[in-house]
Amino acid sequence: MPQSFDEGLACPVIPVIDLLDGRAVRAVRGRRSEYQPLESVLVKGSDPVDLAKSLHERCGFEEIYVADLDALQEAEPQFDVLRRIAELPIRSLLDLGVGRPEQVERARRELARTDACFVIATEASPDIETFRDCLAAFDSPQGVALCLDYLRGRFRTKGTYEGRRLKREASPDEWMSAAHAAEIGAVIALDLDQVGSDRGFAWPQGLEESPNFRGFRRKISGGGIRSREDLLAARAAGCDAILVGSALHDGRIAPSSAT
Repeated sequence: MPQSFDEGLACPVIPVIDLLDGRAVRAVRGRRSEYQPLESVLVKGSDPVDLAKSLHERCGFEEIYVADLDALQEAEPQFDVLRRIAELPIRSLLDLGVGRPEQVERARRELARTDACFVIATEASPDIETFRDCLAAFDSPQGVALCLDYLRGRFRTKGTYEGRRLKREASPDEWMSAAHAAEIGAVIALDLDQVGSDRGFAWPQGLEESPNFRGFRRKISGGGIRSREDLLAARAAGCDAILVGSALHDGRIAPSSAT
């Protein structure tokens, strides 16, 4: 039987949809070339719009996280699918690889009639100066969240992924300070090696000790969640919401409305 979670006891859950070539796929420890079409107990097939509808209408979720893996790998963003999801009566956190001001402006135009919140991830941002320019393109801090990306415990930016040598790599604290200066209230911390790993909840090492990190109104993490016990551990560690993919789609954990 799936383990249900109680919002009063466990950490609020944000379901994850990883989007690749128009389909929802299953994460495999951040190795995106190995992702396969999702098989979920919540809906037949791997249509991401159907999945998002089911998460809201059947399971009662009010928020969803969507990662456009095509865009994150520098292909064309899947705006048609993203728009159809963002038009649903469920709040959307969209990670679509925006890391430059012109990408932000295009995404805002394409999704102008939605209330989507755009995730600006360090893996998509060349440097902290460009990140600041991206933040300046938003009319309201409610429309954006910072995502701090790690891989096997090491902080990652687009520059480090591309192997570029910057004069000085800004620290996670500097990225968080820039977000605070723009009054961004939400931060997401992800170690991509945790995604799809079934290793349980864990903040990236040292992050929770940072005053800058603790200063965010909403702290979100994800990756490796297996059970309700992991949700309890996340709550105890100060996590305000947790991203969950595989354990929901497998039926290992479920909201009480779906049990």
